[in-house]
Parts: sequence; structure tokens; C-alpha cells
Amino acid sequence: MAAMAPFNGIAKGGSRTVLITGVSKGLGRALALEMAKRGHTVIGCSRTQEQLNSLQSEFPNLDNHLFLSVDVKSNSSVEELARVVAEKNGVPDIVGI
Repeated sequence: MAAMAPFNGIAKGGSRTVLITGVSKGLGRALALEMAKRGHTVIGCSRTQEQLNSLQSEFPNLDNHLFLSVDVKSNSSVEELARVVAEKNGVPDIVGI
């Protein structure tokens, strides 16, 4: 078996598209803000539109990011998320659930 290179996180200077569920609070919110700060495109979803609106106010350039109200327990909601993301951003490089 070939040896694998160690994972050193997301390469600096290499912008990625990151899909994060639960971005309205806690770890998801912190991760979304940090990824945006590092120059990555954030696609974030949460069940609560009000909390998404609050998060969006913390992003300096919303044109680079996408925030959607999604219930990950609902197949139709997740299918709609997949359709919108594929249409607007293509396939994310990283998915954080």
C-alpha cells in the first residue's frame, strides 16, 4: 500500500467551496466564519432563517457565499439544497455536517 501524505488542513492560497450544515449557531457558525475569513466560499444552511440573516450580517462580501434555509431531516429539502448548490456553485470541495 502506498504511503499517504499527512493532512495539513486546507491549503493556504487555495480557495475551496465549503458546505456547512447548522451554520446558525455553535460550531457550524464558528466554522463558517473561519472558512470565510480564510478566503473560502461558504455554502451554509440552517432551519432558522432569522439566525441565517444574523450570520449573513457578519460576512463582509455576501456575493461569494450562499445561505439557505434547509431542514436536513427532510429529503425534499436536502434535494432542493443539492439542486441549488449544483446550479450555483457546482460540487463543494468540503462538506461539514
